Amino acid sequence: MAKQRRIAILLALAVVLLGVGMGMEGMRLWEARMLNRAAQSGEIAAAEGDLPLEALFSRAYWLKRYGRFDSAAQKYNELRDRGDDGFRSGLHYNLGNVYLGQGVATRKGSFILLAEESYRDALAADPGAKDAKYNLARIIKIKREAAKKEGKKKEKKEESPQGWRFAPGRRGDNP
Repeated sequence: MAKQRRIAILLALAVVLLGVGMGMEGMRLWEARMLNRAAQSGEIAAAEGDLPLEALFSRAYWLKRYGRFDSAAQKYNELRDRGDDGFRSGLHYNLGNVYLGQGVATRKGSFILLAEESYRDALAADPGAKDAKYNLARIIKIKREAAKKEGKKKEKKEESPQGWRFAPGRRGDNP
C-alpha cells in the first residue's frame, strides 16, 4: 500500500511539474508573439534598448519585408557584434539579403559587394549555413557572368570598323 501511495505522489508531482513547465513555455511563446506583432507594426522602436536581441532582429526583418532596406540594414548593423555564432550567422545572412535586394533593385554593384561580404561573414560565424553558401555561390556566378559580358562588349567595340560611315562625296543617303 505504501508503495502505491509513493508512486501516486510521484506521478502527481510529475504532472504538476509538467504543468508548470508547459505554463512557462506558453508564457514565453505568448511574449514572443507579442514582440513579433509589435515589431511588425512598428511599435517596437520606442523601447529598443531594453528588448532581447531576437526582438531587435525581428524588427529589422520586418523593416526589410516592407521595403525599408536602409532602415533594415542599419538595424542589422547595430546588432552585428552581439549574440552567439548562430545568431550572428543569421544576422549576416539577412543583412546580405538586404544588400542583395538593394543591388538588384538599383543595379548598383556596391550593394552586391556588400551582400557578398555579409554572406562570407555568415559563413565565418557558421560554416554550415547552407542558405548563405547558396547565395554566395549565386553572387559569384553573377559577378563572373557580368565580367564575361563586359569582356564581350569590349571585344565587340574593338572589332567594330573604324572610318567613315558614308562614302565621301555623297550626301549621306547611303544605307
